[in-house]
Amino acid sequence: MDERTAFRALFAYLRRTAGGSLRTVVRYDRESYQVLYGADALSTYTDDEMGAFVDDFREEHAADRRRERMYDVGSLESTVRLFDDTVVLHLLGADDVGVVVSLYPEAASDLSSFVAGCHERLSDCPAFAGPDAADSPASNGPADAVDPGPGGPG
Repeated sequence: MDERTAFRALFAYLRRTAGGSLRTVVRYDRESYQVLYGADALSTYTDDEMGAFVDDFREEHAADRRRERMYDVGSLESTVRLFDDTVVLHLLGADDVGVVVSLYPEAASDLSSFVAGCHERLSDCPAFAGPDAADSPASNGPADAVDPGPGGPG
């Protein structure tokens, strides 16, 4: 399947599964990028800002390929970033080609809820309390000192 056909299939899948939650789709390679969907949503950004965003994803792509070699768990196919107002899915291709998909949070409600639940359980820990948490002293105990309960490791 050629790249054009593959991107049409991806876009059709995204529209079918994410529907109105789909915000943007951007394809990039080593030298350029193309907004495949959602140019209106990105119109508030200058060309320089968009270039900086894409450069950041290119750097992440290279770093993810290094991580892939470090962790012996198979190919890294994508990363997901959950922000308050956006979910960003970074699909990694070969040869520095990638696709960045942004969605409204409800598109990933199960994942968002799961991650929010994890954060909620850590909310009393100063290191996870929020942006000012970096100023808080670190815990004195090792992370593995937590009793995982029945069925947990150990």
